[in-house]
Amino acid sequence: MKNILLFFLFVIWNSDALAHRMLLSVTTRGNQVQVEAYYEDDTPAEGALIFFAKNEKNQFEAKTNERGVWTGKLPETGNWEILVKHFGHSAKTTYSAPSEVVTAPTNENPVPVAEKSSSDSELEALPTHPKPAYPWQRVLLGVGILVLASVLLKVGLRMTRKSSSG
Repeated sequence: MKNILLFFLFVIWNSDALAHRMLLSVTTRGNQVQVEAYYEDDTPAEGALIFFAKNEKNQFEAKTNERGVWTGKLPETGNWEILVKHFGHSAKTTYSAPSEVVTAPTNENPVPVAEKSSSDSELEALPTHPKPAYPWQRVLLGVGILVLASVLLKVGLRMTRKSSSG
């Protein structure tokens, strides 16, 4: 009984880590695309890998900065599949690239570079994703689980006292 209770408490203790979901926001900022990867608690996904695919073929990759943001241009217009991966979490979306976020065609393979210009700092200061609502459901679920665990613990202790005394 004690081992089952300890296992139950271990699962409860680690359930918050299992529910840590990654989110993704892709916006047009001036003449660039901005990809922001973050977790539902608003933690930025620093160093997340971003895969840009078109027609089901990976075209190029990039990485987010310390704020979970990558800003750059795409090699061509059209619909892009954008996949972000970070420590086993991932998020995926599609983005329709307008002509203003496309680099001029060159003979080289286009690799976006997130260089900073004077306007980048102003753009990056603006919020790009809505602030998530406070997770009341998760708080109430956590409190409920703690109450249930304490009741089970109390019942288990009473059962062991009764069996040892009689």
